[in-house]
Amino acid sequence: MDIIIDPINQIIDDAKNDEEFRQWFQSVDAYTRKVLLEPGYVLEPACNSEGRQVRDSGRRFYSEKYKVHFDRLFDSIGTWFSSMGEDPLNKRFTDDWACLTRDLLFDSEGSLKFKPELWMDIRKVILPSIVDRVRHVCSDSVLISCLTCFAGRAHPHPSNRVHR
Repeated sequence: MDIIIDPINQIIDDAKNDEEFRQWFQSVDAYTRKVLLEPGYVLEPACNSEGRQVRDSGRRFYSEKYKVHFDRLFDSIGTWFSSMGEDPLNKRFTDDWACLTRDLLFDSEGSLKFKPELWMDIRKVILPSIVDRVRHVCSDSVLISCLTCFAGRAHPHPSNRVHR
């Protein structure tokens, strides 16, 4: 994850040293919270106009002043996702999910068919196993902090560093 964390930390450092950039990030944060947390906001005309205003006011940062840093971040994210897509285990996982979906929804002739016995297996065997694994993963304090911030219960600040 260093490939993504290092560019994020660079942008955080930029925000620490540039008051205007920090204020713009705060406006991005406020807008994102409205979009994600205020019911119906995305349907209001104000959502689009505020989104354009935030985008336009930040253009001097992401297209000019800190363009190299943003480009590095986006290139890193693209590289990471490309690597994930090329990973043999991830390819197998994708193929297995496609097969499971096909088996759950269609009969041998390709017609849509409800299969109660397979759905019961999903409910009784697969879902409990997934929930148990997710519960184990969510014990990680960094993940919980990220999810808490994303859910709007905490206030992330650009002065905070991303930790490995």
